[in-house]
Amino acid sequence: MSGEDFIFKEKLHSIDPEVNFLVDLKGAKQECKIIMIASESLCPKSVRETLSSSFTNIYAEGYLSLRMTAEEKKELIKFKRQIPIYQRYAGKHYHKGCDYMDSVEALACLRLSKLFETKEFSADKIYSNVQSLSGVAANNAVYTAFLSPGDVIMSMDLSHEGHLTHRSPVKRSGKTYKVVHYGADIKTGKINFDKLEKLALENRPKIIIAGYRTYPWDIDWIKFKDLAKKVGALLLADIAYIAGPVVAGLCNNPIGVADIISFTTHKTLCGPRGAVILCTDREIAKKINYAIFSGEQGGPHINNVAAKAVAFKLAGTDQFKALQKKIIENTQSLAEAFKELGFTLAYGGTNTHMVLIDLKTIQNKSKYKLDGEIATRLLDLCGIVCNKNTIAGDEKEARPSAIRFGTTWVSQRGMGKNEMLRIAEIVNKILTGIIPYRYPGHGGSVGRGKILQLLMDNVKLEVDSLTGELFGEGITERKLYSYSDLPSESDKESPLLEIHQKNGATIKEYNGYRLPSLYNSLEDELKIAEEDSLIFDLSHMGIIEILGERAQAFLQEITTNNIYTLKCGQSRRSYLFDHNYRLVDDVIIMRRDNTKKNSFLILSNSPNHFSVTRYFCSLSNEYTLFDREELFAKIEGPCVINDYRQSMTVFALLGKKSPEIIKKLLSTLEELQEGYFIEKELEGIPIFLSRSSYGDYTEYQLIMPRKKTSAIWNRLISYGVKPGGTDTKNKLREKGKLPIYVNGDRPTAIEVYEANPGYFNLNKPYFIGQSSIIKHLGEKVKSDKTEFKFEEQKVPLKRTPLFEEHQKLASKTSIVPFAGWEMPVKYSGIKEEHMAVRQTAGLFDVSHMGIFDFQGEDACRFIDLISANYIPGVRKGQIVYSYLLDVDGVPIDDILVYGIDPYGHYMMVVNAANADKTWEWINAVKEKKVIIDRNNPLCEVDVDVEIRNLKDPSSGKDRRVDMALQGPKSLDILKSVIDNRDLIWKLENLKKFYFIRGEICGMDVIISRTGYTGEEVGFEMYVHPDNIVKLWNLLLERGKAFGLKPAALGARDSTRTEAGLPLYGHELAGKFSLTPLEAGYGSFVKFHKPFFVGRSSSIKKEETKTMEIVRFRMIARGIRMVKPGNPVVSIRGEYIGEVTSCALGTDDHQIGLACINRKFAKEGEQIGIFILPPKVNEKQKDKLKEGDKVILHETGEIVSRFYVVDKCKAETAE
Repeated sequence: MSGEDFIFKEKLHSIDPEVNFLVDLKGAKQECKIIMIASESLCPKSVRETLSSSFTNIYAEGYLSLRMTAEEKKELIKFKRQIPIYQRYAGKHYHKGCDYMDSVEALACLRLSKLFETKEFSADKIYSNVQSLSGVAANNAVYTAFLSPGDVIMSMDLSHEGHLTHRSPVKRSGKTYKVVHYGADIKTGKINFDKLEKLALENRPKIIIAGYRTYPWDIDWIKFKDLAKKVGALLLADIAYIAGPVVAGLCNNPIGVADIISFTTHKTLCGPRGAVILCTDREIAKKINYAIFSGEQGGPHINNVAAKAVAFKLAGTDQFKALQKKIIENTQSLAEAFKELGFTLAYGGTNTHMVLIDLKTIQNKSKYKLDGEIATRLLDLCGIVCNKNTIAGDEKEARPSAIRFGTTWVSQRGMGKNEMLRIAEIVNKILTGIIPYRYPGHGGSVGRGKILQLLMDNVKLEVDSLTGELFGEGITERKLYSYSDLPSESDKESPLLEIHQKNGATIKEYNGYRLPSLYNSLEDELKIAEEDSLIFDLSHMGIIEILGERAQAFLQEITTNNIYTLKCGQSRRSYLFDHNYRLVDDVIIMRRDNTKKNSFLILSNSPNHFSVTRYFCSLSNEYTLFDREELFAKIEGPCVINDYRQSMTVFALLGKKSPEIIKKLLSTLEELQEGYFIEKELEGIPIFLSRSSYGDYTEYQLIMPRKKTSAIWNRLISYGVKPGGTDTKNKLREKGKLPIYVNGDRPTAIEVYEANPGYFNLNKPYFIGQSSIIKHLGEKVKSDKTEFKFEEQKVPLKRTPLFEEHQKLASKTSIVPFAGWEMPVKYSGIKEEHMAVRQTAGLFDVSHMGIFDFQGEDACRFIDLISANYIPGVRKGQIVYSYLLDVDGVPIDDILVYGIDPYGHYMMVVNAANADKTWEWINAVKEKKVIIDRNNPLCEVDVDVEIRNLKDPSSGKDRRVDMALQGPKSLDILKSVIDNRDLIWKLENLKKFYFIRGEICGMDVIISRTGYTGEEVGFEMYVHPDNIVKLWNLLLERGKAFGLKPAALGARDSTRTEAGLPLYGHELAGKFSLTPLEAGYGSFVKFHKPFFVGRSSSIKKEETKTMEIVRFRMIARGIRMVKPGNPVVSIRGEYIGEVTSCALGTDDHQIGLACINRKFAKEGEQIGIFILPPKVNEKQKDKLKEGDKVILHETGEIVSRFYVVDKCKAETAE
């Protein structure tokens, strides 16, 4: 050879350890969990070996001839005979080097046909196509072969039981063809063929599809075929889910009945991922072949075809038939067990491989219903993997009310009836133990649920026991994922045990660890602690690392002390409480890293270590009930949690002379202050040294590698330190008023607080157990904080930097007072400017808006505490809409928060009318002067931040003011003033609610894709006030060619009203003290945060709210203008609310917003609005005379809550 080859022959673990690790991870997890996804199976090793064979390397476009007889195909598998034939004739494939391709495909086709042959249709009468790469490709090939765009398909509704490929609006079938749907009868759970026939006769489909993903009953193919004949349709049998039982003779075989049969090979057939198509008509087969290649796909994956051939061989064995029988039996056993436990089975039962539980009938401890999403999440966390499903009667696909269990995988694993009963019992414990709840989300309420940690731990142990019995305990990978991975007996021995025994210590078992209880008498050891120093072997203590960007917030919300004031190199003792406010543990927390990694080391007490580890893990996963009074909240996370107890150990050095001993051990170390720690090396041994004392005793904790323990122990003993035992350590803790964990009884948060209040910070916004202490203290809680009060100052009207430009463009009468500013209400006319925004673009002066700057390590935390949305989720360059609420949940303002740098720099944009009030409020909160929680008068923000007003001259070169460019031509106009190609590319790819920064003609500009008009395309630009006039005129000049017009307050109000956007004082706060939830913006109020100002009040209002903002459209044109405050009545004449905003819309109909009783807030409902004159002099109805005038209502209609640009423009075109 001329050189080295490039074939990369190394094993996967050498070439790509990351992927290898993930492969091992997935394999280990599959052995530790009970997989019950009805569409999944274990692919046999022989099939997987074939998939990775040399057939992977080959291109093989082309087919076997359809004219071949079965006998001729058999000739193809006489491999030695085929070699000279191929060498002479080269084959029909487009590429050369395809020897054996025909052989392997013929083998697969013969075996597949053999599986489905019947008395009437032998294998040689069945045409097989094994080239489809997926079920999607197979079904699309059928549509391509036999349908034209617009043709009718009749299939099962996806929201009931149908496949995605049969009608999903996001798939080609739903976009290209007209799809009519049938479903199972809600009462019987079966297909009603009378209704089906009526539907078919009305719609005359070209193809009828039978075969389903969740319908658990076998299918009567003959009835479907009779129906297809009546309407002249082809019958497509998609048996993806039941192919295995069909092959085994346990479900009806559609061969010879259905015109076409398709199925995937990786579900109950237990083969590789892929699909096949069968038929008994040569002409149909010919069209299908053309539709697959080269219609739907290029060349087949011959390795996949070969793997299918192997799978088909296995499917023809008695063992496979026995497996399928076991699958059906297990499903029946599981279904019966579910029924015995009181579950309602969707569709009334099953006779296939799957069974569904209808969750709507489950009784739980909440007023909310459990949905499929949260049920499957929690089952998965507990070790049982199944999937959510919509069923007949579900209104929304996003809110499925059933969960589906398939038994293929567990049957392959060898499980039987007994295991099905145990699985049913585990499922019952989980589903009945979930406490469901819902909170506002985008597009409707979002279902969530909590479960008790003890229940979750117990069922995890049951799952672990069940899988361990089947798969054995010796699998090394499995230990990574075992839910009960407790240390072995050897791990539970102190590494110093021999030394302790040799030196005469009394050895006792302490929480499973053999440790010295005493070296001398208890009295002697206590005296040594008073006068000298003692060293304790604490190798049973837990050592846990908590790592991640959100680790600090995670610990702040769990522990009783203030973690946000903990700097790198500091340590602090704190308490942990459970959901009933009982003590979990007292821990020492050390902050190692104050970068975005946020690394903390936690020392936990031995009896509690595994409870603490599980406690941290479950809170990071978010699904356990951690506070009996807090169903909605979840602890900040997730975090990486590392347990180091098996690799590291701890000593405690305690006593009067312990500082001298530490000086001898680390001679270069200056005195370590209380509440600090260091990381050092001692003769190459890495150690942590922490000083965290209690009571009157000075104590140091030394943490080191377990293997180096004896060397450091012996050195300390050589310095004259006396060893002590666990009995003495516990007595010293007792004297220091720390808990002794000797039995199952745990004190309450109140009891622990009263014993040791120094480890509690009641000023924190939240920690688990805090509320019980505050309630207990009652009137003893004294606070100097006051109610926030803002007094509007009378000052001369202010002018924006563009005021002189407004004077040039608007008449004197068009410049009016607005929110303390002189601003134009119109230039050429409100309607004209409104239409410019909708059709071309409008340029708005919004430099009266307030702009604040927040900087500091904890800027994110500060804004998150004072605003309703979730700020830690904001990425660099992202913007979020949020609210500043007062202590009673009423909006102070709605805001935009810009993530300049999520690790310490944010910009906040506030409304002009509220800028001074908002500035005063934020600073009062920062300075801890005002009450921010009705339930806890002590509550205050737990961080500090630097705040600047960017419109104030003191901000110098960082000053910013805002202008808005809105409308469909906005992007083109903005590009016309930019000569930097990179900036133009960024602008073209800018998503909504994101921003970029760049230069426009030498001006530093922040450009955000935001706006207040409802336009899909719109930008806001933040520039230095010295540059705004230049940018304003530049845009107007360049924008003329695009139809750009300056737009004033009138058009801003009319476009935002048409869009359904709220205005402070109208749809927020104002007369009705409207909250964001009532205004239709509940998804921006994150109840999952344990605290934000106004949270508790907002939750109460959400639960009791009766009013809601709706958007309406007046039916008649040309009527008098509807005004805010006009009464709104129902079609029956009942007063239900009043108008909050109204404007003339794009289509010349008035469009507005109203606050009405939510019982009447239904899209499409008609309402009446009384357009009141300035003075109402209407007579009583019983005193009317001829000619008297009475006020009649005008009719409006409630429309979608938010404006859709395309819909509005379509209406205008009409």
